[in-house]
Amino acid sequence: MIGTSLAYAPANSPFSGSVHVTNGYFSATDAISPGYVASNSANRENTDLGYGLDLTWALPNDKGSINAELAYDIHSEATAGSATGLGGDALLVGLNATLKPIKPLLIGAEIQNISFGEGENAAGTKLGNKINRTQGLLLANYALEGTKFPMSITAELQYIQIKTDPATDKEKRMAEQVALLTNPLGTSNFGLNFEIGLFQNKDVGGVAGTDVKGWEVAVEGLVAF
Repeated sequence: MIGTSLAYAPANSPFSGSVHVTNGYFSATDAISPGYVASNSANRENTDLGYGLDLTWALPNDKGSINAELAYDIHSEATAGSATGLGGDALLVGLNATLKPIKPLLIGAEIQNISFGEGENAAGTKLGNKINRTQGLLLANYALEGTKFPMSITAELQYIQIKTDPATDKEKRMAEQVALLTNPLGTSNFGLNFEIGLFQNKDVGGVAGTDVKGWEVAVEGLVAF
């Protein structure tokens, strides 16, 4: 994104934060100066800015952190629905936490809600395409001890619920995954991971009875230079 940030992070304080004023957060053209690399967007005004807030509280004794975030766009292309109209406003609020109750265990959790308001066409008529999405994630990572090389096990649960106006049903998505994370060469520059997961999507696109489910397996090699 393009914009400015004012950060606050005093020494020896568990609290830090920042405020942001940007071109915006939710549209691809927000990363480009309008009229310079790309043409001006027909779905946003030049004065349509994005505003953000990020706050973090570090828990005592390095036991984790709690983070709250907010992002707001006056107009966003994401729900414009018209090449010559204005997109609806967009608001995201989120809360996430990382906890380390004991040395081998790391717990992470996050919940977010994002909503897009109604866009309008060139005549000012509302397009009726509101979107609201709530999503959450919970994971636990446990570092195995006494192994020949570093490895850990991660279990993760994800849930997403989407309500699109004028659809009458909410789309629901859920995924459960388990991964074995390994470092067979004993260096942070290489990792070899194995994953297996299940997913199920209910009422896809807000259409009742349109369900998809399945499972996946993956092997990943991660190389850093």
